[in-house]
Amino acid sequence: MLRRRVEGIEPVQPKRDLKPLLNPGLLAAFRAASPICSQQNFEPRRTTDLCGEFVQHACSFAPDRKQFRERVILDAGNGVACLLADLLESEIPSADIECIGAPIDGLFPDRGPDPTASNALAALQQRVVKAGAAFGVAFDGDADRVVFVMEDGRIVSPQTAMSMMAEVILTAGNTHHRDPRIVFASPSTWQIIDVARKHVAVPVVTKVGQDSIKHAMRAVAAVAGFEHSGHFNFGCSFGQDSGLIAMMHLWQSLHASETHLSAVVDGLPPWAQSGDINIRVVHMDVSANFERLLDAMVEHYCPTRNSGYASRLDGLSLYFPFTPDIPTENELFPRLYDEPSMLSVRGVHATYRPEWWFNVRCSKTESLIRLNVESRDPDALSELALGIVDRIRTICEELGTRCTTQVVDWGSLTNSLMRNDKQV
Repeated sequence: MLRRRVEGIEPVQPKRDLKPLLNPGLLAAFRAASPICSQQNFEPRRTTDLCGEFVQHACSFAPDRKQFRERVILDAGNGVACLLADLLESEIPSADIECIGAPIDGLFPDRGPDPTASNALAALQQRVVKAGAAFGVAFDGDADRVVFVMEDGRIVSPQTAMSMMAEVILTAGNTHHRDPRIVFASPSTWQIIDVARKHVAVPVVTKVGQDSIKHAMRAVAAVAGFEHSGHFNFGCSFGQDSGLIAMMHLWQSLHASETHLSAVVDGLPPWAQSGDINIRVVHMDVSANFERLLDAMVEHYCPTRNSGYASRLDGLSLYFPFTPDIPTENELFPRLYDEPSMLSVRGVHATYRPEWWFNVRCSKTESLIRLNVESRDPDALSELALGIVDRIRTICEELGTRCTTQVVDWGSLTNSLMRNDKQV
C-alpha cells in the first residue's frame, strides 16, 4: 500500500498509519456514517487493468526484453503469480516462459505457498534441468517473495540471493546513484556487505520486517533493500517488494552479460551459511525469557569487552574477532541519525570483516528460537552451529525447569552431519 504526501509517495506503515484507525471514537464515527455512505450513488469510473499495468511496470526494468530468447520456468505455487505468465508472454514475445504450479488454488495442491520451505522446489528443480532453462523462479502465494533456481538445478539460498541481487542492481548501468545505498536486515549474510564494498556502495543495516526495511530505504534514499525471507525491495518502485521486478532485473543482467546464473552466484564472495536453524521450545514462554537468554549468550561468548562485538539491533548478533581500532559495537554499526525513530538505521564500519558471526532471535508467531551462523571457514561451520545450539538448549533448561527443546529445521546444514536430535 502507498500513500501520497506533500513530499511524495511513500509506503504505508501499518503500525504507524493503520493502528490509529482502531481508535474507538473513530470506529464509532465510521459505523455511524456507513449507512449514509452505503446509500450514495457513485458514478462509474474508468476500469483499470492493474495486473497488466503492473507487469508492464515490472518489465520496464528489462529494456532488452524484446530480445530475450531464453527459456525460463515460472513456479506460481498455485498463487497469484499464475496471472503473470500470459501477460509476460506479451511483453517478452521471443522468450519461452513455462508456468508450473497453476491454476490458482487456495488449497495449494502442488506445493505450499512458502517457496523457502524444505523440499518445496523439487518439481521446479527437476523441470529447469530437464528443459535446459536459463533459470527457474518460484513465487510465494501473493508473489511478493521469490526464490531462484540455477540452470543446473541448484537453489539459490535466500541469503545468497540477496547478495546476488545486490550484485545485479549495483552493476554498472543498473543504478546512476553516486555512492548508492542498499538496506538489509540484521540477520543477513555478511556477503552482501562484501558486494556493497566491491561496488563502492554504502551498506545500511536495520531490523527485520518490511516496515523497517521500507522506513530505512526512504531515510537513506536506498536503491534496494533485502530480507533473507525472499523479499527484494526497489527504490525505483517506491520501496516496493516485488518478486517480479527482482526476476526482470536478474533476467536483464544475465542477458546483457551473456552469462549463466550459476556463474554469478559462484562468483560471489565465499561465506559458509547455516540458513535458518529453528529450535522449538516447549514449556517456556520464549518471548518473556528471551532477554535473559540473550544476556546469558553474551556472558558466555563475550565475557570481556574485547572478546567480540554484541549487537542488540534485532535479537542478538555476535561478531568475532574483536579488533582494537573498533572499540565498541556502536563504532562497528554507527548510528546514521539521532532521531529516536531512526535509531535502528545503522551504517557498517568501512573495513571490519568478521571471521565468523551468528544471530539469535525469537519468532513473533511461534515458540521458536531462530539461529543463523556464518563463517569464512566452511569446515568450521557445522561445529560452530552445533556448539551454539547446545548452548541455547542449556540456557533454556536453566531458565525453565520443565523446558524441552527440539531442532525442527537445521537450515542448509546437512542432516547427516548433525547429531541425533534430543530433548534437554
